[in-house]
Amino acid sequence: MNALVSSSDISYAFAINPTDLVVGESQTGGGWEAFRTYNFWVPSTDILVPLQGKINCEALGVNGPGVAVGDSDGYATLWQVGGSPTPLALNSSTGGQCWANAINDNGMVVGYRASGPSKIAVAWLNYTNSVTSVDLLSLNPTYTGGGTWTLVTATAVNDQNWIVGWGTLNGQEHAFLMAPKQVGQ
Repeated sequence: MNALVSSSDISYAFAINPTDLVVGESQTGGGWEAFRTYNFWVPSTDILVPLQGKINCEALGVNGPGVAVGDSDGYATLWQVGGSPTPLALNSSTGGQCWANAINDNGMVVGYRASGPSKIAVAWLNYTNSVTSVDLLSLNPTYTGGGTWTLVTATAVNDQNWIVGWGTLNGQEHAFLMAPKQVGQ
């Protein structure tokens, strides 16, 4: 077993893609920086910088081609493939803070946004064409079993655009799955 980021006192890995590309965050001098490690046996690490004007960042998800997503001080951020890429802001539909948790090979990003003290699950349907989030409930999903859902966060999305996360159903926390027909397919 190897340390992924050897120059850091503390580091966390959050996701790995099919070609063993790992993303996460490491602590440096009192702050946090995102990293993308290309070969974890002999680490070759890219440090991913935060959005302009932000200090800390973390990479939470990575797709097959190596595009990473996460946040910069609570603002959803995307890093393209390649060493030291310029971060791209993924905006909240309300202009507030938001976090990106995962990305698939189709360019769909999922996460959540802050709405006052509450969180709401969001998706960026294609970050190359639309960098503003869409609330998952605004996609008019069909429910099985009835009840009233509040989708709190989307945690992962696969290449068939199936989204998973958690929310509340009639006030009780539950996992959810949204299938392709429900997300614009």
